[in-house]
Amino acid sequence: MNFSQITEDDFIENVNRINWKQFNGPEYYRPDEIITSLTNLVNLRSEDEKWNIYSDVLSAIGNDHAGTYYPVIIDILPLIIGLLKSSRHEPVRNCILEILSEWYYSFVPELGTFTTSNEKDLEDFVRGNIKQFITETKWNDSDRNMKLISDFNDYFAEEASA
Repeated sequence: MNFSQITEDDFIENVNRINWKQFNGPEYYRPDEIITSLTNLVNLRSEDEKWNIYSDVLSAIGNDHAGTYYPVIIDILPLIIGLLKSSRHEPVRNCILEILSEWYYSFVPELGTFTTSNEKDLEDFVRGNIKQFITETKWNDSDRNMKLISDFNDYFAEEASA
């Protein structure tokens, strides 16, 4: 995947341009919530709002209670990574890193919702791209974000030695 930076305006434009209803999902998949949750993410400025927005994004893109994500992640992952690379706002970057942590460490594809690939291929896509992005990026961020990145790298090392 190309990990290009994306401006906040381009992020919003892309989020609004994509037809989220084209993606499959279970009966509780709400494509209209994707635009709202990702718009709130890009506009996040206050630490007080972070965990609500985090939860809204995870719920719009999957089932955060079940620890699953829907097919929309195929289009959302590059957008979110691009925003992480370019956002000047630390709460946005921190929220995205927390979301990527969930998708990497504990979330899996929602079974039966993928028609263009199987669940294993999608999980490999998500985890592989997150790992590649984290390991190939030169990081200079807040202490708490550097801690999350360090945790990722420690986990990658454990996976490699297992």
